[in-house]
Amino acid sequence: MFPGVPQLMEKLFTSFSQELFSGGPRKFFMKELYLKAKETTIAETLSSVVKEFPQVTIGSYPKLFHSYYSVLVTVESQAEEDMNNAYIKLRAALYKDVVYYDKVPLEDAYEKLQNYIKSCNNPFCLTAVNVIKQCLQEYSPEEICVYFDGDIASNCVLHLYCALIQKEGSIPRIQAVCIKEKQHLPELESFVVETITRYNINYDVFEYQQKSSFLQLSTRQPPIKAVIIGNLSCEQQISDCKKLFEENTDYSNIRWIMPLINWDKNDVWNFIRALTLPYCTLYDQGYTTVGSTKALLQALMDMNKSAKELK
Repeated sequence: MFPGVPQLMEKLFTSFSQELFSGGPRKFFMKELYLKAKETTIAETLSSVVKEFPQVTIGSYPKLFHSYYSVLVTVESQAEEDMNNAYIKLRAALYKDVVYYDKVPLEDAYEKLQNYIKSCNNPFCLTAVNVIKQCLQEYSPEEICVYFDGDIASNCVLHLYCALIQKEGSIPRIQAVCIKEKQHLPELESFVVETITRYNINYDVFEYQQKSSFLQLSTRQPPIKAVIIGNLSCEQQISDCKKLFEENTDYSNIRWIMPLINWDKNDVWNFIRALTLPYCTLYDQGYTTVGSTKALLQALMDMNKSAKELK
């Protein structure tokens, strides 16, 4: 938007068009640095590089409450060589504060996942990938659902699943489901909404008290035949949970897939942070777990109990 009378502004552009745009289209070159530092502590370094490279524009953008970096610095110029030289100088001067950050983790997600598997030296990661691959061999993406409640582990399996279906080329809309907690924190709600958009999720939320919630999945067209779930952030033993899921499969005809069954919290966090995936800010505020795993388990126990009583 420009101030003033539109007709006069149009005449000004016509009068000065030759002077403003006679050089033809201009190309700009830019690189970015992500820093874990206060803007005040890097100001002197930025000023020094600006003086040394007058043809280069340097921008500094503080980022409040970001999980990975505090300041974004941009280095921009019409001369690629000047831009590169200024970037190298700046990166060398601020190397202690530079952090890795991928602002588009979903772009080429499968290739990035493969690189992580090669570098992480964690056999459980490859096992998780193979479990989801096996699931995709047995069922189509339309028959698979991810249990996503905003918990860090559900975030992990969601990204693993997305990366693997991305490998196939065309990406179908991801099916996801969640049990609604009695109390839902606003930060968690916001993160879930952002994730639904980010991953293009078709999302269903079932009521906590609704015993037959998951039977709705098996009555869809096509029906959901498998639900992929992350690590269980609860006090129950994994063996008890597996038994609960197996019993539910008998009643609902839905298989519960647990690719992270051998992962611990460090494995989950290493995966999330290595790929710089967004996660719920409640974790940065000291929460050790969020989500509705306990509500899910209670719903399944109630569902299994009801099914037994009907027999």
